[in-house]
Amino acid sequence: MNRLKYFGWILIALFFSSCRKYVDITPQGKIVPTTVADFRLLLNNSDVFNLAGGTTDLMTDDIAFTDTAMYTGVRPQSVLNIYSWAETNYLPSEDDEEWNLYYKQVYYSNVVITGINGVKDGDEEEKQALISEAKVHRAFAYLMLVNQYAVQYDAATASKDAGVPLLLEPGYTQHLQRASVQQVYQQVLDDLLSAVKALPELPASKIHASRAAAFALLARTYLYMRNYPSALMYADSTLNLQPDLYDLRTFANTNNPLDFMSIPEAYQHPEVILMKAAYNQDGPLALSPELLNLLGPDDLRRKVFGIGDQLLFEYDGIFFSYISPFEARQVGPRVGEMYVTKAECEARAGQAGTAMTTLNALRIKRFTTDKYIPLTATDATDALHKVLDERRRELMGRGYRLADLKRLNKEPALAKTITHPWSSGNITLAPNSNRYIYPVATKILAANPEIGQSPR
Repeated sequence: MNRLKYFGWILIALFFSSCRKYVDITPQGKIVPTTVADFRLLLNNSDVFNLAGGTTDLMTDDIAFTDTAMYTGVRPQSVLNIYSWAETNYLPSEDDEEWNLYYKQVYYSNVVITGINGVKDGDEEEKQALISEAKVHRAFAYLMLVNQYAVQYDAATASKDAGVPLLLEPGYTQHLQRASVQQVYQQVLDDLLSAVKALPELPASKIHASRAAAFALLARTYLYMRNYPSALMYADSTLNLQPDLYDLRTFANTNNPLDFMSIPEAYQHPEVILMKAAYNQDGPLALSPELLNLLGPDDLRRKVFGIGDQLLFEYDGIFFSYISPFEARQVGPRVGEMYVTKAECEARAGQAGTAMTTLNALRIKRFTTDKYIPLTATDATDALHKVLDERRRELMGRGYRLADLKRLNKEPALAKTITHPWSSGNITLAPNSNRYIYPVATKILAANPEIGQSPR
């Protein structure tokens, strides 16, 4: 772990912190990776690779500050800014921790991908496995970045739409102009597809990328691109390797929230495919009345993940105490995500009955036996609506909803205007509004103006 700290000092100077004057000299007393073991240690840095942002749910219809006290009690101010789709999220003196984290993951990944072939020890198979693992982490980071700081992927415009800076080397001389949305998505696909062969089917530890993780991220990427046949193929491929769901009926009769502490931690949890914990969400947030109504009184996800009308992230059910003393939501790929992705693609392919079978295989683990009612659908359209409702229930509080809203807004029949209670009256967000896009922090733009602000 001490070696990891040394690596951190040498690698922490990322492009967004005005590093143009960086001189490539090894500081005295510091360590740079020079062996395969060093690169393995670098990828084991859970404080970098196994974290993710946690604020995007604030922008969605899953959260509603329905009480005036919530406005005065919420801290920091950025929470209210994100919730209200403000012009900027952070003060000029504040960093955007999510942007910084994802680009830190990109930087560390690039160090491994471009550097490991230069070391003299280790065999080619081991090196390729580490490169592939780094590619999965880089793909995850770019998929999160492009969905948070750019417009939704649209095949008709993606080649012209501004995405995010696409850095594929660890140097500091690369240009920071935004690549197109198409280029970013293509890089995500290229990384994942090229990584699959050298990865183990399942990892020795869930902090490490695996073939199942690459397949799951491919399913997510193709779903966001609205390429449903490919999303279905990779969701199936994931479930062929890791199909097990966690049975929430274990906690059907408990009224003590502390009992939920016996739910497996993330590194042991059967549904976690790759650990990525949301680390910067401040406290429990109020679920919207709409989401509470959708959950209903008998859904065990409401009981395990929330109490009353609060989403209690500290009792989220998938804990992340492996590398830190706190618990957090897992936003990395999960088995439940693959079930609802598979079901959606089946419904869109006109396979209403198959979609309901897939959905019910998940739902039976989310209700007590006496409350469980299998879903049926009258046709493919009905099936799709039921799948999307179930996707919202299954993935609530895990950071998926923003990207789902953005992609569904591309379909007029599924587009939605979001209403948030606000101190001066309700505020709304129209479908396809630029306010779905996170602005780049003023501090980051001041250091690197060529990035350019997100459309507002």
